[in-house]
Amino acid sequence: MTGIQTRIDTMAYQQGDKFYLGSTDSSIEHAFNEEFEQEIEQMVTNSMGSLMMTLGSQIMSSEGGSFEEKMNTFS
Repeated sequence: MTGIQTRIDTMAYQQGDKFYLGSTDSSIEHAFNEEFEQEIEQMVTNSMGSLMMTLGSQIMSSEGGSFEEKMNTFS
């Protein structure tokens, strides 16, 4: 998130209750390049991993003995 925030801070600014985009097409392309895309992909991957781990923990801590019973309890 820090990398994304830094990129946005170089492109946009706030003055009062208004937001301005102070950049050119080339500076936007430079800031939001393949590296930016990789940062977003990594952030989504990490978020999905955390979500799946939490979901799995909740299922396994559900009442019931077998996996099927745990899944039924969880649902």
